[in-house]
This record gives sequence, structure tokens and C-alpha cells, in this order.
Amino acid sequence: FEGRIPTQVTKLPFLQILDLAMNRLSGAIPRSISELKAMANDSMDARGFEFGMIT
Repeated sequence: FEGRIPTQVTKLPFLQILDLAMNRLSGAIPRSISELKAMANDSMDARGFEFGMIT
């Protein structure tokens, strides 16, 4: 995957896992991602996201 995170992903109310590993993303993470209430991952930090190496 390359480019920006599509904002349409936030229109998936039952999305539980969003794996963005091994990609070439650019740009900011859309604020609307915080609206994904069904996200379930034990390794998330307090903001609900886990960040690995960001370059």
C-alpha cells in the first residue's frame, strides 16, 4: 500500500483490526480514525494506536 490512509476507512463501523504494517504510507493519520469504536487490539497504546518504526 502506498500513499495516504483513505478517509473512507472510517466509514467501516465494525472494523476491528487495521493492519498498516509493511507499507509506504505518507501524510497524516486522519483524525476520524479515532471514531473506529470497534477496534480491538491488546497491543494498542492509550490513544488506540500502536506505532512501530515511523520514517
